[in-house]
Amino acid sequence: MRHFDYWVIGQGIAGTSLTLSLQRLGKSVIVSDNNHLESSSLVAAGLMHPITGRRIVKSWMAEELFPFAADFYSELEKECNKKFFHPMDSLEMITDAKTLNDWNGRMSEASVEAFISNESVKGYEKILQQHLRLIRVKQGGWVDLAKLIKHFSDLWKSNQTLINLSAKINSKESAQEFQKDHDFIAERIVFCEGSSIRFNPAWNWLPFDLAKGEILTVKIPALPNDAIVVHGIFFIPIGDSCFKVGSTYSWVQLDTNTTQEAKTELIEKISKTLDVDFEIIHQQAGIRPVGKERRPFLGVHPMHENWYIFNGLGSKGSTLAPYFSRHLAEHLVMNHPLLPEVNIERYYPKRYN
Repeated sequence: MRHFDYWVIGQGIAGTSLTLSLQRLGKSVIVSDNNHLESSSLVAAGLMHPITGRRIVKSWMAEELFPFAADFYSELEKECNKKFFHPMDSLEMITDAKTLNDWNGRMSEASVEAFISNESVKGYEKILQQHLRLIRVKQGGWVDLAKLIKHFSDLWKSNQTLINLSAKINSKESAQEFQKDHDFIAERIVFCEGSSIRFNPAWNWLPFDLAKGEILTVKIPALPNDAIVVHGIFFIPIGDSCFKVGSTYSWVQLDTNTTQEAKTELIEKISKTLDVDFEIIHQQAGIRPVGKERRPFLGVHPMHENWYIFNGLGSKGSTLAPYFSRHLAEHLVMNHPLLPEVNIERYYPKRYN
């Protein structure tokens, strides 16, 4: 029987990052996954964008998260000799005077000046619909999550540390039975199940606000491929004149089926952004594991001392996973305290007192 320090359940970007972080701290890890059913990581565009929302505010912990993620993915690329991370500026397309004034006002603020450039952007005049200005946002980019996850899936299968999750692990008995059936023992279990967490009564008391998202792959030969265009939706260049375009949000019908409604919504937004021809190639849907407070969920289960969770990364998984996988790994291995904003202990009183 094989012995492991940790059993990670789920091999999306959360589970993959956490496994790597634990291994770098010298721990042995076995991973199980249900063939990525409902995995938002394989659908997600992998966007990393440090300025968020209509209020034009810096993303939470941007100063720490973005450099850490860039270093994390760059190191992985060197180790694997593969390209996963695409550092790239974003161009915010401004079409009205009020929004332009808001952006101009933000540029002089110390909290965001490291992420916004005041330089003029040219060359898009005949490509994009009429606009007042393109504003360059720095320190972002995108991550090819599907490629990254597949690389480690293949690697861990080859060394027999990734096994198919063929059962629901929601009780002490089910965990013991699964380990017995697959001839291994793990000291601790970390649940990185993404949106599937809603089916697990051990964890579904946490305040999730799951959201379905749909994206398109679109061929746009005239659009430059050296920046991400943002105008309510994003256009991420992925090669061969193709772009990931999205995304939609829906809190009903939480499944991975694509819809005509979402396709129509995205096409309308594309048409309001581009002044050139485009061709729809592909459509995908996934379910984001979003927390109501828009913060990740990390910590130990109040009734199972060796059960932990790493979830709730939402639409910012590419940015959050590297930093908080390391944060949780250091908590598990070296007993470093968890940040109060992500520690699930803040939800204990409502459920277990």
